[in-house]
Amino acid sequence: VRCRPPHRAHRCPTCYAQMRIPIHVCPSCATEHSRLWPSVYGVFHHRCAKCNSRLPTLGLLGRDEIVKKCIACSRPMNKRVGQLVNVHIPIIGGPSCGKSNFIVMATSELIESYAKPRKYEIEFPDERDEARYAANLRELGLGRPLAKTPDIAPEAYNLTIRRPGERLGRILYVYDAAGEAYIDKDNTVLQTYYDYVDGIVFIIDPTSIDVYRRKHADWISALHSALRPSTLDVMDAYGRMIEVLEQSVGLRRGSRFSHPIAVIISKADALDLDDLIGDSAVKRLMQADLSFVLEEDASDFLVEQFLVQHELGNLVRSLRNQFEQVRFFSSSALGRMPDKSSSVAFAPRGVLPPILWMLGVLGVAASRQERLKKVDAQHRSIGRRRGGFVNSLRYY
Repeated sequence: VRCRPPHRAHRCPTCYAQMRIPIHVCPSCATEHSRLWPSVYGVFHHRCAKCNSRLPTLGLLGRDEIVKKCIACSRPMNKRVGQLVNVHIPIIGGPSCGKSNFIVMATSELIESYAKPRKYEIEFPDERDEARYAANLRELGLGRPLAKTPDIAPEAYNLTIRRPGERLGRILYVYDAAGEAYIDKDNTVLQTYYDYVDGIVFIIDPTSIDVYRRKHADWISALHSALRPSTLDVMDAYGRMIEVLEQSVGLRRGSRFSHPIAVIISKADALDLDDLIGDSAVKRLMQADLSFVLEEDASDFLVEQFLVQHELGNLVRSLRNQFEQVRFFSSSALGRMPDKSSSVAFAPRGVLPPILWMLGVLGVAASRQERLKKVDAQHRSIGRRRGGFVNSLRYY
């Protein structure tokens, strides 16, 4: 397997370039310095050649507070780039599958529902990302779905996460490429951030599943403007993704990608999906089969079964054969069908579990340990009801 770049390298969110050190801009005269590090010109400070200002050469002395630019595209980079452990997660899917709505709603749920009660520190290191997030959240709060992403090669959306007591936090690079990036091979090869990918979120629009689309053709046609069906076939999107991943990572024969992949069927509130893979189906399954103690386990089973039943068994097999860790989810980023006459805020369903699973596997959040504790508690509860010995019961 090809060697991965260091996790704390400076990586440009705009052009994806990796650099040992970025350009630092003198705060007094705006002169650019490309080698602001300990050297013969000064161990702890350099002198600006133009204004003679003292510039620190180490982060501990204040270098991280100086404005920095990418050496490749000259775009300014936020001060957290290069300071924290990098975690790169692309959100992949065809046009109009709901990626942008999902990212905003999942971020909101992560901050409000998960991070705050646990005293995690979550920040937007880039003011532009924070402003866009706030504007998008306002739009969704007014019952207006977000416009589709236009960027074929997207600028990364940065978010920093630090757990209580953690010395070194993480900086997430979330990539939201337009669905058209996976229609044409020339566009797909522009996704050079795959060189750094740590985990993948693959979103499937149910209307792009051929069998399901033909079965509900009249229904989909009647709701076309609100449903906004995706036009890219699931296997085409997946195939393009695998091509780029294989070229970027490189695999020995017989090995699998170590990257965790969360496979999500979106728009789970639409058509008859709630009865098949949504909340209603999950509750029914858990009542019928007590071996499912967590909703996410029931959802994983139902979504995988749904894909197989709709002639995407080859996709499921490919995922299992090509990735070491695969998990299936269903979600509705909006919680209901869009309605132009309504200004009621959207209420998402199922957007947090896939993100928590991903962050847990990558060690960013403690959600994996929390899951084990929940399962243990459920098993102990079942054991007590049955009169068994459960004090030493553990989940593996």
